[in-house]
Amino acid sequence: MQRATRTCQRNLSDASPGPCSELRFEQNREGLLNIRFVGPGSGEITSNLVTFVGVVKDGAAGLNCREGRCRLDGPLSTEVTSVSELGFDQRGLPTGLPSAWPADGTCKVEKHDVHCEARALSGERWSARAEL
Repeated sequence: MQRATRTCQRNLSDASPGPCSELRFEQNREGLLNIRFVGPGSGEITSNLVTFVGVVKDGAAGLNCREGRCRLDGPLSTEVTSVSELGFDQRGLPTGLPSAWPADGTCKVEKHDVHCEARALSGERWSARAEL
């Protein structure tokens, strides 16, 4: 499921916060929800994704899909287990392998607001917030 954002900001590990324009929610397995913050890259990287992978708390369903249409059943929160970053070039091809870290944190999904924070064991921190 893909949603445009009204306002959106995310950081890439130790970098200063930057804008993002879109949120993507992906659930390949019940109870495990990926929340991707998509924003512009720099240089040859034209777009960048920061993904928070988390386990949905309190038995919430996460994405509810039927006949190819999905909706997010919220509010909900996830316990973040990992964070990854990946850049794409102007053709939409990855510019390298994703960087990924095991992490601890949370994501909260409300009706019009999504907020994620996580910290890796090695000390890197990520945060992202979007208003839908």
